[in-house]
Amino acid sequence: MALAGPVTLDFDQVYSGHASELQSGSVLRAIFENAGEGRVLLTLENLLANSSEHIKQMTFNLDPTLDAAKVRIEQISGGRQAKSMKAMANAFKAGPVKGFDIRLQWKGKKDRFDGGSGEVLQFAISGLASLQAESFLFMNEGHQGHHYHGYGVQYAAIHVGGIGQGDRSVWMGGRVAAVPLPSSLGLLGAGLIGVYMHRKRCLTRGIIVIVDSDLVEQSSKLS
Repeated sequence: MALAGPVTLDFDQVYSGHASELQSGSVLRAIFENAGEGRVLLTLENLLANSSEHIKQMTFNLDPTLDAAKVRIEQISGGRQAKSMKAMANAFKAGPVKGFDIRLQWKGKKDRFDGGSGEVLQFAISGLASLQAESFLFMNEGHQGHHYHGYGVQYAAIHVGGIGQGDRSVWMGGRVAAVPLPSSLGLLGAGLIGVYMHRKRCLTRGIIVIVDSDLVEQSSKLS
């Protein structure tokens, strides 16, 4: 079976809390990548600019046709250890929004997921044979009546603490990031479109054009 991916979420939308005092724009990037049959690698990139600000919790969702109780999560890299890694269908809240399936938490100063350092954490997610990156691209199901500021339905959410003088916090939602294609793919696509348009013009004029597929392949490799 061909596996697709990755799935990237950027957290930059505050739906609850003291947004005006948050010194960072985009706070976290989460990347779900296929790492073999039934195994997904989750990479968390901390984008907080202020070292006093820190990520306290992340919640996200699973394909509702899969059994969340069978999901296994293991942290495989990064100095800040998540103190709690749990999975259960619709069991977790993110501030005023509920109905998330998976929760990661960081507690205590020693393992606090602080900003300012650009730290990266990685987690291996397994336990289901059909698990893949797209399995986590689903909205929370317990959102009825919780459409706070239009952000009551989320793919994922995080809790950010240490904001401002009073150690305030915010809850933020994750949106699907627009990840551009590699430049080589863009050039290849542009080249093939150019060949097509040239051939179309020639056919209109009654000219037969033969495109050498080997030349197209060599051109794509050079790009």
